[in-house]
Amino acid sequence: METGARRKEQHSPAISFVNDGLCCGEHRVPLLARCVSPCTSRTVKCTGRTTSRASRSGRVISRSAQGSRSGDNPGDNPHKDTGRRAQGRYRSLKRFSTNISRRTSESRKRARCRRDRVTSVDRANAPRYRSATMDSEALIFLHIPKTAGTTLNRIIEWQYSPFAIFTIDPYRIRATEERLKRLPEWRRRRLRMVRGHLFYGIHECLPQGATYITLLREPVARFLSSYYFILRRPLHPLHRKLKRERLGVEDYLRLIPHRHNLQCRLIAGVKDTATGDEQLLDMAKENLTKSFSVVGICERFEESLMLMARTFGWEVPPYENQKVSKRRSMIEPKLADLIREHNRLDDELYGFGKKLFEQSLYKKQDAVREGLTVLRAIPRPGILKGSCQSSMRAGRFLLNKIVSAI
Repeated sequence: METGARRKEQHSPAISFVNDGLCCGEHRVPLLARCVSPCTSRTVKCTGRTTSRASRSGRVISRSAQGSRSGDNPGDNPHKDTGRRAQGRYRSLKRFSTNISRRTSESRKRARCRRDRVTSVDRANAPRYRSATMDSEALIFLHIPKTAGTTLNRIIEWQYSPFAIFTIDPYRIRATEERLKRLPEWRRRRLRMVRGHLFYGIHECLPQGATYITLLREPVARFLSSYYFILRRPLHPLHRKLKRERLGVEDYLRLIPHRHNLQCRLIAGVKDTATGDEQLLDMAKENLTKSFSVVGICERFEESLMLMARTFGWEVPPYENQKVSKRRSMIEPKLADLIREHNRLDDELYGFGKKLFEQSLYKKQDAVREGLTVLRAIPRPGILKGSCQSSMRAGRFLLNKIVSAI
């Protein structure tokens, strides 16, 4: 009976450790264990020597049998304790790996849902150029001067990598539209955002395709904001002339005839002033309807921002309005009518853009309302946190400027 019991014990499946792990005595005791038969002849590495699984299984069996004969005291069998510790660590690692895999899978599902939501909205609201793929197309922010675009730019910088943004230099020193067109195709294809004071049509040099966003502003308010902005900026090319000759609003209106109807000309993509008024307006309206995913309104900036955030999956951080004048003198109604007359096309385009904005807002009114509630509930950061965020914003801004210029 004793001989049969020993034979049964020797031929029972044994635990064989097959991966590198803890070192115990003359053999390496790994973290991963498998159940193998003593008849297996495949070799495994053990302390630098090659031995058969059968012989190693026999050693494990004999040691476990010795431990069972010596008693159940764990201190009497150090090999058995080491194996238990190894199995415990293996189970811990397996649980950790399972948790990581589950979290990674969940994050991928959320990203896929967010991407599907974004692309479905874009298909409904804007055309896609033939070379575009829905997941890799770029976004073009057509920044009309003095329409709260600087504030929007600070928010955009948190949504994309500085290396995936190309910023058109407003002074046309280095990062120009011509330079963007001369960049290698692989670099242009990697861009996620193109922004700046530019004319419609820049999408033609982006092989991945693109869609547009912009902000419109009431023409009289935009013109006055431009005038007072020049007075506050000594580095502006017209600052010295306005100050030295003491030019007023009406004089400034006559000084810059090429800047009349600027919103309409930028959106129409027409740089010269020879195009007829009606043709220019029709081109601008057609581009707004077909190529712009979101047309925002400067006077309703928060709603416009949240509409963009819900369309493109942005996470809006706390922000501050940039380049906003605290005080501005009132003008006579006659002067306001004169400004509106010289910018008649912009006035009509602004009314058309407001209708498009209301339509888009109506389709997403619940999501926009919820987003505004969350945004307004965010507490203002303290002095230390606010200074840190300002430093980070400045760093991202400068980094993007450098990347766009080189």
